[in-house]
Amino acid sequence: MLSRLRAPLICAFLVTSSVALLSSSASAEPTTVSYTGPPVAIPDGSDLTGSAPGAPVSASVTASGHDEYVHKVVLRIDGYDCSDVIDSTTVGLSLSFVGDLRLTLTAPNGHSVEVVRRSGGGGNNFCQTVLDDNAEKSIAIVYPHEAPFTGTFSPYHPLSAFRGTPANGTWTLTAQDFYSQDTGHIRAFSVLI
Repeated sequence: MLSRLRAPLICAFLVTSSVALLSSSASAEPTTVSYTGPPVAIPDGSDLTGSAPGAPVSASVTASGHDEYVHKVVLRIDGYDCSDVIDSTTVGLSLSFVGDLRLTLTAPNGHSVEVVRRSGGGGNNFCQTVLDDNAEKSIAIVYPHEAPFTGTFSPYHPLSAFRGTPANGTWTLTAQDFYSQDTGHIRAFSVLI
């Protein structure tokens, strides 16, 4: 009779230990990988109809050292001196009319999420812009007078779509300008995994 009592106690201990391990890994501090390369020019669209966008351009960062899959992703468009000056060199992403812009983040496994779609109208530049699914305000409803766009916003499509994808490898931010008469660059961004 004594041996029957020991087995359930061991099982209960193992289940409790597994739950504790899962909880501690889910709350671990995120790893930040930042783009430190040269500015990437964003080609202008060739007309004002939006039917002839500029070529998409990309900048990438490489994550390594993760031993598990993605739990949460946050995209941060960096910068150190936020300004709405056209083609400012101190913002994370400059564009003279951000309402022309589409931004997409792509994971190492090729899965992509459109994080910005023609938001902000005639406002200029993203600087210290955090795209986080938990934010109350959406980047889809920012207005030109709020430029440069700083603060924390939820992305156009949720970054939770990356949950369960491999964290290690190349993460790519792609920018595409859909209308003519604008200039800009990808200058600084970070992916928090």
